Amino acid sequence: MPIDLWCAPGVFLAQVHEDVVVLDVKADRYDCLLDAADRIVIGPDGSLRTSDQDVAHDLLAAGIGSADRPPAPRRAPEPAQRELATPSSPPTLARIEAGLSLARATLAFRGRTLGELIDAARRPSPPLTTADDLLGERVAAARAALPWVPFEGECLQRAFQLKCLLARRGLATDWVFGVRTWPFAAHCWLQVGDVVVADSLERVRRYTPIMAA
Repeated sequence: MPIDLWCAPGVFLAQVHEDVVVLDVKADRYDCLLDAADRIVIGPDGSLRTSDQDVAHDLLAAGIGSADRPPAPRRAPEPAQRELATPSSPPTLARIEAGLSLARATLAFRGRTLGELIDAARRPSPPLTTADDLLGERVAAARAALPWVPFEGECLQRAFQLKCLLARRGLATDWVFGVRTWPFAAHCWLQVGDVVVADSLERVRRYTPIMAA
């Protein structure tokens, strides 16, 4: 008989081939459940289903699963289909504003956990616009300003900086985290609907989305 559970708060699962990858945001850690894909069905809304009583017990005991339905279902990002077009020469004022915003976000990034970063980069509510032309201009400005911003980091820092910059302009984006295995790797990027922002479609398609924030 199927047993229905839910991902515990702050815990996200994704099936990658035969395995299940677990992201625990609070612990700031990834784990891998080897050969678990045939025993755990993961729903896009954060639901979990298994027919194995022992698996259900282990998920609950490990704090991965919960018997309590969350107040709101989780939303999964749309599959990435295209890249955002950006102008080659963004306005000078936009580049200056982008540089200042990126510098502020760099300071806000340092020393924070993943959970704190996600809380700090919440979507603007309500967004003022999601127009591709304005979004493209701001992303192009950020790219032009980034070489002048100290302490450049990896994808986590770059995505945080850009998400904060766009949110200040009322531009809502999804912060998507993806994983792959053998060898394990994680990557994150921004999306608006099915549009990849400031990253390549070829690269993000190598990863299975595990969380959207």
